[in-house]
Amino acid sequence: MIGTSGAARLVATKPVLDPQGRTWCYYLAQGHWVAGGAVNNGGLAVRWVRENLLPGPTAPADEFDFQTLVDDAQQAPMGSGGLIFLPFMAGERSPFWNPSARGVLFGLAAHMSPRHVARSILEGVCFRMRSIVDALDEVAGPTREIRASGGFARSAFWVQMLVDVLGRGLTIPNAPQASAYGAAGLALVALGILNTLEDVARIVPAGTGPSPVASAHATYDRVYQLYLEIYWTNTALFSKIAQLQEDLE
Repeated sequence: MIGTSGAARLVATKPVLDPQGRTWCYYLAQGHWVAGGAVNNGGLAVRWVRENLLPGPTAPADEFDFQTLVDDAQQAPMGSGGLIFLPFMAGERSPFWNPSARGVLFGLAAHMSPRHVARSILEGVCFRMRSIVDALDEVAGPTREIRASGGFARSAFWVQMLVDVLGRGLTIPNAPQASAYGAAGLALVALGILNTLEDVARIVPAGTGPSPVASAHATYDRVYQLYLEIYWTNTALFSKIAQLQEDLE
């Protein structure tokens, strides 16, 4: 799921704990547990970039002009020409748990345009999701199916990008706001109107989604490895800049 924030969750038949603390686990219902991880910076980071770094046409009041950013991003090369965005605009949760993490725009060059920046932020959020999915696969997997939900699922371009970053296909539920349906389903089970969670699942069927392109996944895998290296190389500096920002407020 990618909305304002982002999360990946895996349903298991027993509690699954990560010795490294990258993921969490809680009881769901009737012998089901949810292992998962969540990031602070999904649509939040995208919106910040759109409104502060890449101003364009003014959206109606209380609306976010997402389409302009996507239109620009589609005109940039895959991997944003080597521009890598670490979208830590509000610290970060899973799997690194680093409140001091800050945004990084790495690789900016004179020949680049706002289109490169637009694409790099979408890719950066996808890299954040991959870091959770990889951790979940290691702790609670293997994953049999990945479903896309949240506001991002309405963007075919962003969904395909995530598919290529993950190297796995996605299925798309008929209702993008699947969490609301899930909450209602739990209530229906508690009231005895439905018997099992499997009955709930049939309320929102999922259709076939896009599959990864091998060449695109290979490109993104290369970029992702550098993305991780940039993060780990700067962990000590994140603490220093966070302290400096606090001192200079």
